[in-house]
Amino acid sequence: MLEQFVRSTPFSASRPTTAKSPGRAIVPARSQRMLPFLRAQSRTGARYLLVTDIARFYHSVYTHSIPWALHGKVQAKRNRGSSLVGNVLDRLVRNCQDGQTIGIPVGPDSSLLIAEILLGVADRAAAKRLRGIRGFRYIDDYELSFATLSAAEAGILELQNALSDYELALNPAKTRILELPQPLDLTWAAELRTYAIRSRRVSQATDLVDFFSKAFELAQEHSRDSVLNFAIGRLRSVNVDRANWPLLQTLLLQCATSELGTLRFVIDEIQRYERATYPMARKTLVEVLNEHMERAALLGQASEVAWALWAAITFNVSVGRRVKS
Repeated sequence: MLEQFVRSTPFSASRPTTAKSPGRAIVPARSQRMLPFLRAQSRTGARYLLVTDIARFYHSVYTHSIPWALHGKVQAKRNRGSSLVGNVLDRLVRNCQDGQTIGIPVGPDSSLLIAEILLGVADRAAAKRLRGIRGFRYIDDYELSFATLSAAEAGILELQNALSDYELALNPAKTRILELPQPLDLTWAAELRTYAIRSRRVSQATDLVDFFSKAFELAQEHSRDSVLNFAIGRLRSVNVDRANWPLLQTLLLQCATSELGTLRFVIDEIQRYERATYPMARKTLVEVLNEHMERAALLGQASEVAWALWAAITFNVSVGRRVKS
């Protein structure tokens, strides 16, 4: 039922699909590398572009809106029992956060599915109100193309109306209408994507240092973008020489230390090399995970604490006494 439900959205480029590689259960059907191509296709014949996202999306989801989306408000409010799968999902999500009805966990694969359930319904409602609309949504980021400025302005209103039915709101700070043409890709993403990392041991070590130096520089310049996450993902196409693994591991753990949200991507990359029997710097890993948990807990970022605990379990390392207390 859920698979068929999320397939019917007219805009989603992040529809969940079964992961082909170990480590994740479901992933977006299209990777972010495909977004420039989607932009090229959806902007043809358009003069204006509506770019927006949802304000604090994962943190603002009203869990009772999950059964509303799956079954309709009338049926969901009439039947609050476990016979409706939406009610089961609602309860499970609340159980993950001490019974709270506002917000869903950030990071787990299940959150992608829930996001697509809610936003897919809003997509369909907006598409009915805006005939001939083109564009795409990736998770909660929208890029919609219009022939006229007035149509783009109406698009903001109709999209907000569709989202408000599920207690969601557009982010006014990120909502803007741009006159086309616009770049098809972020300049920093293009720079990191095309960065060459050679295969020979000595030259590869130099390239890794240069690549991360550039990534750290770009992360400071574009602090609102997920530059380091992108950089780590870029390395999936690289097989690092065993002699260079200690260097790469140090650079990855530096990412996790400097930016909390990178840990899940760092875990995936370390797991990839662990499966290839590359040795782990266990002492450094323990230090990074403990520091990560302490800092995330102080900031109230429970999902990041959970990722660090998951990493400790996955790599069979112990957390410190201060973290346990």
